[in-house]
Amino acid sequence: MATERQILANRANALKSTGPRTASGKKRSSQNAVVHSLLSSTVVLHGESLGRYNDLAAALILQFQPRNSTESFLVQTMTTARWRLLRLWGMQTAAFQLEMARTAESHPSLTAGPVLAGVTFQRLADHSRALALHQRLEAGYLREFNTALATLNKLRKTSDPTQSLPDVHFSTETWESELLNEPNSPPPPPEESPSKSAP
Repeated sequence: MATERQILANRANALKSTGPRTASGKKRSSQNAVVHSLLSSTVVLHGESLGRYNDLAAALILQFQPRNSTESFLVQTMTTARWRLLRLWGMQTAAFQLEMARTAESHPSLTAGPVLAGVTFQRLADHSRALALHQRLEAGYLREFNTALATLNKLRKTSDPTQSLPDVHFSTETWESELLNEPNSPPPPPEESPSKSAP
């Protein structure tokens, strides 16, 4: 059971963590879940963790505190780039482990970890374009993240922090809404052109 002193300390701490207090801060934070869910539907793949994506988005929003829609877009770009980079790293690890298992099966004498990894790396480098593609994608995602971060920092250095810019709301969906009714549904068959009848 909590003592009277602990109860008072808990109440005092609770007063410090009440969230945003200004009208603009409350408005901005009220949209966080909406932004996460809208954006996540176009970024998170089936089978990936929506909760982890939302945690990443919330952490970056908390860290950078976007003040308007332009800054929000840059933070969303950073979130997407980092998510895709994490996905790529997971894919690289899975592909490498799969190839290591194949290498160990075809070369039972290779039991030492570094040797097995070295032979696997050489096989992937010699017989697959996956390593080069992964490297290009990784560089692209890192560049995308760093460009968005640099742009955000540049905007903040040149803009007046007291000036409130109007928010611009836009859809994050790229597909037509009628196609979104059933996730992962196959595209409709093409319409047949009328056959020309013989004269």
